[in-house]
Amino acid sequence: MKKILIIPMTVLTLALSVSPAFARMDGDRESSRGAMMKERSELRCDVIDARAKMIIGRYNDSFPRHVENHEKVAAGVQKLITTLKADGRDTSKLEAVLTTFNQKVQTFGQQSTAVVEQLKVAQQYACGQSQGQYATEIKKSRELAVTAHATLVDLRSYYQNSVRPEIKALRAE
Repeated sequence: MKKILIIPMTVLTLALSVSPAFARMDGDRESSRGAMMKERSELRCDVIDARAKMIIGRYNDSFPRHVENHEKVAAGVQKLITTLKADGRDTSKLEAVLTTFNQKVQTFGQQSTAVVEQLKVAQQYACGQSQGQYATEIKKSRELAVTAHATLVDLRSYYQNSVRPEIKALRAE
């Protein structure tokens, strides 16, 4: 009978002595979980900032290059107009088409600058503390980038369907 009472008493004593230790472990676990969440949040913010800088750098490289290339094309067409005028050909249609092309190039340049500026505005918000303003600014910059890309596609299409046929028609005369 003594053995029957000793075993449950031992188990009960061990259970009571161990439960405060587990309670302390739960408190430690909660504080370490909070620290891990904070560390993860800081890491995520670093990744987001690095990505934003990379995207801004990419846009700063590619958009001016597109504008530059199209301005070179416009300069070449202007040079061709001068040469054709010297030969006595009527270049009024090509000049009108070139004017429209130059306006489209300027529009694209303004839109691409707006995209970069919007990304810089978004980058100014503190990560994790902006209450959604960062995400809103990023969405605005994406919308601007889509518009700029559509303008670029339209610019290429306009060159292929309007400028180039006029040049071919003038050379064929």
